Amino acid sequence: MGTYLYYKLTDDSDSHIKAANEFVQSLSEHSQIKEISHKIKQTRDFGINSIHFFEEDHYPGIGAGSIKMNVIPAEWQEEVCELYVQIFEQLHNHNEFDIKILSKSCAIAPDIFNPDQLQRLTRQGAALSGEKKHEYRMTLQKCRDIDSYPSEFFRTLQNEDLIDNHLEAIDSVDLTHAEQSEVKELFSDTAKLRILDLLLTFHNDSVTISRLAANTPLDKDEIKSHLTDLQQKGVTMYKLAYIPDDYDLYEELVAIHNQTYDESSKVGIEQA
Repeated sequence: MGTYLYYKLTDDSDSHIKAANEFVQSLSEHSQIKEISHKIKQTRDFGINSIHFFEEDHYPGIGAGSIKMNVIPAEWQEEVCELYVQIFEQLHNHNEFDIKILSKSCAIAPDIFNPDQLQRLTRQGAALSGEKKHEYRMTLQKCRDIDSYPSEFFRTLQNEDLIDNHLEAIDSVDLTHAEQSEVKELFSDTAKLRILDLLLTFHNDSVTISRLAANTPLDKDEIKSHLTDLQQKGVTMYKLAYIPDDYDLYEELVAIHNQTYDESSKVGIEQA
């Protein structure tokens, strides 16, 4: 088991794979990763992965590769992640290579790469491939506006008088009367609404207390208290696991957030 970043070349011909590997090996960042791996091996039984495109049919395939991220020691994670991102940036910017980052990668997460690195790693989401690419592009679009919180979601739904009309106006959301009352109760506290805003932005991943504190006007103790209350309602910090016996309502919350956040941005993402 592990947390992997999967990537691939769209052209998996032998000559293209060879050229891509030679280019990566020519980069100073690649040499730095090799040096760090050697240092890590001196105190552990393992090193860290270099970026390499397979010339043979190894998982995830010819012309593809993977990096195991969860073996990077904590003291090296920030530096190594940045080196990986810089290599992918140079691959993205190279005229001869078209690199895709597979959206099934567990490592596309804010606890592995910070929001800025995720943008650069995925070329603002354009380099994502796979069935989850649109979902992750939406998250990345929200990340680009992360410093401007509170979002449109918060500004719209903090007004209790407008909630009913707003929910009814979202075509893809179909709530029963009981579910609508439950959602309104979740939205009734502005502090919790701010926290939900972040949880729904990163709904594919866990959200740390530090990230919540950085993007809300709440301190860590206040956040912990509100999270305890939210957890009693079935909302957790990991993948927003909302009320296990009512998964449909969890999906409705994601839909409400996606469509409320910024309609114009959402249209642009879906067309990409």
